[in-house]
Formats: sequence, structure tokens, C-alpha cells
Amino acid sequence: MPTNLELNLRGKDNVRKEWLVDRFVNTREIHPELVYYRSPHEYGCCDDCPECTRQYRPLFEQQIDSRIYDDELEDAAAHDIASAFTAGIFQDLAYIREKLQCHGNTIMNRWTKKGVERRRILIKEAAPGLYEKKCAQVHLQYDHDDWPPKRAFRKTFLLPYLTVENLCDDKTKMLSLLHARASSEPQDWTMFDSEQFNDAFARGSLGLLFNPLCVVTRGDRYGQLDVWNKDGAHAWDMIGWPRGQLILEAQAELMHFLRCFVDQLLEGCNGESGSEKWQEVVTVGFKASGGQAFWAAHSRQAFTAAPSFNPRKLLEIAQTRLASAEDDLYLLQTDPAYAILQVTNLRKLKFYTLMGKESPDPWSPTAIEILQSHRRATMWRWVSNELAYVCSLDQKLSATDNVRAGADYNLAVGALHTLIKNIISQQVARLQIIIHALPGFQEIYEFGRNSNRQSTVRVKQIAGTETTLVDWFAKDPLFWAVHQLRCDDIRDIVDINKAFYFGFIDDLLANAQPKEKARLDQRALDYLSDMAGMDSILCAISYHRPHVMAVDQDTAVRTQGQREGGLSTWRNCTKEPPVKGFRQGNTPGAALKTFAEAGWPKGKRDESWLAEADRSRHLLNEFWTAMASHLRMLLDESGRSQEEIKFEMDLLQSGHAPQHLADLELEREAILASRADKQDRHSFALPEWAASSALPDKPVSLKDLANAHQKPKRRRGEGDDIAQDFSELHIGDGLQQLLSEEVQQAGSIEVNRDALRLFENMFSKSTETKGTVRWQQLVGAMVDAGCTVYCNGGSAVTFKHGTKSIVLHRPHPEPTIDPVILKADGERLKRRFGWDAEVFREREKGLA
Repeated sequence: MPTNLELNLRGKDNVRKEWLVDRFVNTREIHPELVYYRSPHEYGCCDDCPECTRQYRPLFEQQIDSRIYDDELEDAAAHDIASAFTAGIFQDLAYIREKLQCHGNTIMNRWTKKGVERRRILIKEAAPGLYEKKCAQVHLQYDHDDWPPKRAFRKTFLLPYLTVENLCDDKTKMLSLLHARASSEPQDWTMFDSEQFNDAFARGSLGLLFNPLCVVTRGDRYGQLDVWNKDGAHAWDMIGWPRGQLILEAQAELMHFLRCFVDQLLEGCNGESGSEKWQEVVTVGFKASGGQAFWAAHSRQAFTAAPSFNPRKLLEIAQTRLASAEDDLYLLQTDPAYAILQVTNLRKLKFYTLMGKESPDPWSPTAIEILQSHRRATMWRWVSNELAYVCSLDQKLSATDNVRAGADYNLAVGALHTLIKNIISQQVARLQIIIHALPGFQEIYEFGRNSNRQSTVRVKQIAGTETTLVDWFAKDPLFWAVHQLRCDDIRDIVDINKAFYFGFIDDLLANAQPKEKARLDQRALDYLSDMAGMDSILCAISYHRPHVMAVDQDTAVRTQGQREGGLSTWRNCTKEPPVKGFRQGNTPGAALKTFAEAGWPKGKRDESWLAEADRSRHLLNEFWTAMASHLRMLLDESGRSQEEIKFEMDLLQSGHAPQHLADLELEREAILASRADKQDRHSFALPEWAASSALPDKPVSLKDLANAHQKPKRRRGEGDDIAQDFSELHIGDGLQQLLSEEVQQAGSIEVNRDALRLFENMFSKSTETKGTVRWQQLVGAMVDAGCTVYCNGGSAVTFKHGTKSIVLHRPHPEPTIDPVILKADGERLKRRFGWDAEVFREREKGLA
């Protein structure tokens, strides 16, 4: 017979409560005789509000032993505690700032000159009892089965990144932490500091005292107490005492530790040393030891500048990722060598081989995976559209500052929050599938069949025992971290930000042997890079001050789906992703098999090479025509309008774009012009359908294009008619922007001899690449050409030249660039920057 508590909880449609019932109520002791404390309901605070339940313990949670309040505080005692914490925070902050101003050079020099062991001793003296290992919250969770022992590690749960290993292994982290806190105000870190103990707060690992008042966490009254009100609490300008007190406590502990650290370093220091060198270093920015690149800045947020919500910066990130996704989809449609490389890499994986055996069309799983490139571009296009809209509202709000503009802005940011969480949920679901196919993990899984002869996949057991996540954390931490990324936070109240796992993987790869690094192949890194990029936007939204509540999906569709430009996102993102299997008779898999087996010609470019290249391009076109037909069928079944379907289908028209056809014509002319015999030259004129946005009704081969003579031959320099066609072709926002500009030389760029050779190799029309090109060489050449470089998450590296940016992916595990990828990167630089081999010339020796 279920208890009254179970009946009460199960009668409410609430995922969080259901999770608690299943996970805790049936396994832990209930204390009906204890006193329970209601959140300030007399002012409107309730147990069903997602914002309020993050600040106070709901009544149903207090009936679980680990969630019971330790005691109730009188208002006067709460005021005294908050005042003490706040005074300590600001006094220590002022002290640290004064010491950095007078002794910044000494602090930096003394710390950087110490070895690892000396750093460990100093840190322990500054903070006796500091937890030793990295990833403290994970170790504590796995080391203790129940909650009472965990409460002895209160400081560690409040500041989980503050451990001896984490601060000492990389000498720049401690200095970065010192600068990050000294150069900002405590209120700038409120949302981040609150997030650090989300998991401990949810699990009951922190003892809590109840008081109905709220801690003011924004403005001149920071740290003072006030009566709860809905607007302030939901904006997190004030935070309920149980969580607000923990934020003040965490900040007070951190600032006290930093003050003790400074005192330890300056012990015996006579006279001021100034801070000129310190200021120079912090202006440039601290770099990790060994030049380690990170998935995203948010995976090291504690050691960087205070987090903030900057929609224009986020829009730039999203647009750069969108351009990368569109380029990948473009190359898959137009570059047979690139497409064959991607297909070949997929076919090497055991998962797709086994899946193919279960299908009437053995190549269909591979074809479906190739179609994911369309989904990736679509998702980044959604995010770019919505961020552009938020930027426009932000600009309007800054100009007018009226109530209506503010309401529209908050609604748009809340809808964006919902959109990003929706996309991350889809990425997580996708990772749950592809993790089985990752080369470094596929041996961990057992592939079999159930009683219905259906394929099954399950994790192997370690030494014949029932394997848990604890075992994998110790035995295979890389698999553990990737496995944790595939957990869906929506169905779990336990909350460790995904940035933690990206940082965990960073640390593993930085110190791993080559064999271990190779377990995450290029495809895995690229996929995780996309997840990290999306998660960084979600984190930035969660740090927004004042906090903006997420809008439920129905409200987002109703309010955002009708506005101009909104249809591309809010009428589509909530519908079933079009990734179902192929129907009988529709065989993109067979077309893909034919194309892949035909291959791409090598050797000297002559008439014979052209004939083989024509056939390969024709077969690639046949495959994408079949894929377009399949996608259109799925979109029709999903209930989308014709306008929405056209928006989705535009991304699959790259193979028919005028610029691509014109490039093929020029390539053919250049090859035939170099031959003595020019009798059989063909001109690629543009057929009528190329100037429209509709796909042809039937497959169009290169032979069809060669025989379509609606226009005369085009010579170099005679491109006005082609440019006019570009403006009429709608094939995606990123590509539309590109085609609206004249694709021409970007001026002359002077580079050194080595860079010139690399660019000549990259833009060469030859099928072969001369020599081996390493990633560091490409980065050096791009910097020499005037680009700035920064990590964009995982393998994604952004190169910015003027106002234009492009993302290139760092090869992994070997730092050598595949010749096909090098050529593909050259094609992308041509599309995005307007570069080709003729743009570059050698710089005179002696010139910088």
C-alpha cells in the first residue's frame, strides 16, 4: 500500500517530483513528526514555481531526510550572518586590490618561479584542509553512499573548483583566479557562484537553515536582507535565504582564501614593487601551461572574466558555427573527394556495418548519418536567427528603455533559452546513438539481438560484475565523461553543468598518451565541439542579469512563431526531426554506394580525368537528389507549410548553385586550355532551373549541364550576369550573404615564403598535395596573412580576418591535415574570404 506522500506526489504531473518519488521516497526514511517550513507563500512564493524551488525547499522535498532544514533562523540572526559575510567579502576584496596595485609584480614573479611542490605547500598553508583532487564533487559523490558524511566537505561543495591539484598543476590558474575576482564585483559572480553548488543543493549534501527573507544580490544593497517579492525573486535580484546565504558564504570563503594566498606570497617582502608587469600580463590574458586549447571559455569560467550575457558576441559565435555547418553541407554536395572521405570514415565504424546488415538497404544508415549535416546547419540557422532578433530588441531597448520594449526583450531571451535547451536535448539524444560508433568506445559495447531478432547495444560488464558509473570513472574516465554528456538534464534534478565535463575531457586529453587521445576521432571532436558551442550560449543566457525565466514551448511558438523571420525557427524546431529511415523504393543508400565505389580520379588532369570527374559528380548529384526527395517527403508528412519546406530545402541546392557551375566551367576550360588538343571542349551554361530556388524534378547530371546552351560561354572577368543570378537564389542565410557580394580577389596579401607555398598548395588545382602539411603550419600561415586566432570550442578554431570569420577544425589525433581536407579548407576560404592563389605574394625579406 503506497503512503499518503506517494499518492500525493504521483497525483501531480511534475517530472521533478516523480523523480524524487522513484529515487528517494521508496528508499529513505520519512519523518512525519518533524516540523516543515513553508517558503514565504503569504507573499506569493509557491512550491510549483521552478524559480522558487531553486531558492527554497518545497514541502514535498522536506519529507525526505536529506532535504530537511537543520533549523530555523530568527530574522535578527540572519541579518547578522549576512552582514558578517558581506563585510568580509568587501574588506578582503579591497585588501587584495591594494596589494595587487602595490605588489603585483612580486606576486606574479614569486608564484611563477615556484615548482609544483612548492606551490602545493603554499596553497595548503593558505587554506588548510583544502580538498586534494580535481573534480571534487564527483569524488565526493562516489566516495560516500549516503548524504551525512558528505556534509563534512561543505567548503568543497560550495567551491568545487578550489582544490590543490586544480590550482597547482597549472600555475596560471591561481593568478587568473586572483585577477578575475579582483577586477570585478561580487554581484557579477552571483549566478556563477550559485551554479557551482546546484548538484549539492539538489542532493542534500549541504545543510541548510531556514528563514523566509531574501538576500539582495544586485545593486548598492548587495548582501542585505529584504522581504520576498515575485519580480525580484524571479529576476534573481534577490535570492531566498537558503540559497542566498550559501552564495554569500561561498564568496566570503573564496575572498578569505585569496587574501591568505596573497599574504603567503608577500611574506618578507620589503617595499613596493609596482604592478607594471602584472598589468601587462592581465591585459594580454593568462594562457594555460603548455598552450592547451579548451573546448570553450565557459569550461574554465572560474578562471576567466566574470560571465555576462552579450547577445552580439553570441551572435558572432552562432554565425561562425552556421557558416562552418553550411560549408560542410556545401562540400558534401559539391566536392566528391570530400564526400568520399567522409563516407569512407563512417563505413570503417563497426556500428554502421552492423546496422547495415539489419537493413534491406545496407548503406541506408550511412546515408542517414550524412543527412545529419543538414540538421546541424538547420539548428545553427535557428539559433542565429533568434540571436539576431534578440540583438535588434536589445538595441531598441537601449535606445528607448520603455516597458513594452523590455517585455518583448525578456520574452525573446526566454524563448531563446527554451530553444537552446531543446536543441541540446536533441544533441544529447543524438550522442546517445553515435557514442556506440565512436572508434575509441565501440569495443566497450556488445552488439547483439533480442528475442525479436532486433539489434541491441549494451555496455560490457567489467570482470563479470554489474558495472556502474563509479567503476567506469575509475577504469575509463574518458568514456565516463562522454557518457555523462549524453545524460538528459531535463529528467534529472541533479545538475552538474556540462561545461564541467568538457573541462574534464580537456584535462584528460592534455596529459594523455597518443593512443588515448586517438580514441576520440575527428568526427567525435567535431560533434562535441558543436555541443560545447551550444552549451556556452546556454550558460551565457543563464548568467543574464537580471535573470530571465525560460518560456514554455507552447508560449514560445505562439508568441514568436508569427513574427517576421520567426517561422524558420518556432514553426519547425518543435516538430519531429526528419531523420527517419528510407521507405521501400526510395534508395539514397544505393545511390551513395554507387557513388562511393566509383571514387574520385587521381593523376594528371586531362580529358580522361575530366570524364571520370564528370561521372563522380553526376553520381554525387544523383545521391543528393534522392536525399532531397526523401527529406521533402518527411517534411510534407510533418505538417509544415510549403514556405517552411522551401526554407528547409534551400540548403540542399548547393550542387545547382550558379557559382558552383561557373567554377566547374572555368576548371574545365583551364584543363582543356593546357592540352594541345582542344577539339572537344564543353561549356557549362546555366540551365533555367539554376536561377530559381526550386530543385529540379529529376536528377540533373553534368552531361545535362554540358548540353544546356541557354547562355554563351563565360570568360574570366565576364561575371556580371552570373552575379545577378546570385541575388535571386535563396539557399540559406549564410550562403545568401556570401552570394550577395561579388566573389573576387580580396586584394594582395603579403606573406612569408613558407606561408606562400602552403597557400599555393591549398588553392592548387592539382589533385595531389605536395608534401605534408601540419596544423601548426596552417595556423602560422593564417596569422602571417593577418588573421587573429582563438579557440571556439573543442576542435573548432576561429580565424578572423577583418570583419569576416571562419571556423577550421584542428585535426585529431594526428596534427597532420588530410590533403582532401586541405583542399576543402581552401574552397571554404574562397567562399568566405574571397581568397585564391592569386591573392598572395611573397613578402620581401626583412619586412615584418
